[in-house]
Amino acid sequence: MIKSEQETTINIYADSNIARIYTCDPRYIRKLNKLVDNNPEECKLVRAEDPGFFYEIPISYIKFSKHRRNYTLEQKQAFAERMKLVRSTKEE
Repeated sequence: MIKSEQETTINIYADSNIARIYTCDPRYIRKLNKLVDNNPEECKLVRAEDPGFFYEIPISYIKFSKHRRNYTLEQKQAFAERMKLVRSTKEE
């Protein structure tokens, strides 16, 4: 299967605390299989069909995080200087 055909679908229903996931992306298959192995009472592999897998996991395992900002070298240096100042005032 070519990369552009490797999809992952997450279904979360408002009246349920279970997320249903379909994936045929090897990265997510590995991660979800590890989740199932480490948490068999909460997470399960529902079925495997060529080429993908269906999982059910608690929605508490789903996380959407903010995009990390990319700082310039000057901004990073300014942050470092501010932290040095904060640390030096705490030591006094």
